[in-house]
Amino acid sequence: MKPAFGIVLLLLLGVTAECRGAIDAGTLKIGVAGPRPENAQQRSEPYGKNALELFKQDFAGELGRKFRVEVGDIVLRLDFVYREYGNVSEAVAVANEFAHDDSIAAVIGYPTSAKATHVATIFDANKLVLITPTATNPHVTRGHDSVFSMIYTDDWQGAVIAAYMRKLQGWKNVALIYEDSPKKDNIYERGLAKSFRVAARDYGLNIVDTLRVPADSDLMRIFHASETVPAKDPLDAVVLFTSSEEAPEIVLKIRQRDPLVPLVVPDGLSGRTFVREVRTIHQALHLSQPRMLVANRLFSELSPLKAVEFRQAYKSTYGGEEPQIYEVFTYDAALLITWAAMKALAEERDAKLSGKDLRLAVQNNLRTLDCRRRAVPGISGDLYFDSEGAMSRNVLFAWIPD
Repeated sequence: MKPAFGIVLLLLLGVTAECRGAIDAGTLKIGVAGPRPENAQQRSEPYGKNALELFKQDFAGELGRKFRVEVGDIVLRLDFVYREYGNVSEAVAVANEFAHDDSIAAVIGYPTSAKATHVATIFDANKLVLITPTATNPHVTRGHDSVFSMIYTDDWQGAVIAAYMRKLQGWKNVALIYEDSPKKDNIYERGLAKSFRVAARDYGLNIVDTLRVPADSDLMRIFHASETVPAKDPLDAVVLFTSSEEAPEIVLKIRQRDPLVPLVVPDGLSGRTFVREVRTIHQALHLSQPRMLVANRLFSELSPLKAVEFRQAYKSTYGGEEPQIYEVFTYDAALLITWAAMKALAEERDAKLSGKDLRLAVQNNLRTLDCRRRAVPGISGDLYFDSEGAMSRNVLFAWIPD
């Protein structure tokens, strides 16, 4: 089967507790919060359950034995408590439910910045760790000691994209298109656009025009002069910051005007659905060199061996279905929480930790993972956080072939 991406480049820049709230001896309870599926195309099982079931199997086997040797001879049973939400008020209600149940040691979930930013203060106030697999806005973790992310921030991604375009590709004149809809909370797209503009200025990358969709409906403005933009320099590339279903239509309009101008998109468009749609557009227009560049945090073609093994196990277990990136990071988030809890229980072996004590210990142990030397090996690489709680990762770039 032809891979989804072409040339890939790495840019280096026992006893049940008698009351609610007490720790069930031998059981580690982790909350899992995620969005309710909106349509038939989205997966119907609770958020990240497939990946977490695989983690439970691994922890019951070799991974658990490894942890007991390296972290502490603690025998744990894992219990994941799943909750789904729709709108912001439901997301907040789920966060409060977990926060007021002291038997929950930590939570994994809230994969989008729009929802994660609304619940971060709840987790902070209750000293309950939240690890989001994919929320990238810096304010999700910034100033919140209890909130961590398994991915880099929009500030980092936007800046690296600008550096890559100017320093590695040598492009000088670019157009910026980003989604800013009054009907949506485009915190992801606006954050990327802001950091990209700042970095573009620092690297000498000239933004010849900026369009905010859907307000700026004349996408062809980037190719010609107008009353507000009287002159145009030759256009070297277009960067498109959106994660919406409208992206393929924007790509089509640009390709109809200029089949060969390079298009650069962020990790929000790295999914296989968008890749397939772009290929369909290119094939319909008979383009042999479409020049579509995608930024991402993990490509299967460059995955660590452990991620490859996880992918194979996932496909074997779930009827050939491919794991999504958030599931890889959800697995690793469970690994980190389990590591931190076992470490706390091993250190306090002679003391009976309350639920609140364990929560705080998990947070403190995660905070010690502040450099590669102290990292915990995960399936997606060495796991450690920067000073603001975001995961330190490289940005990868891949060309989508025809």
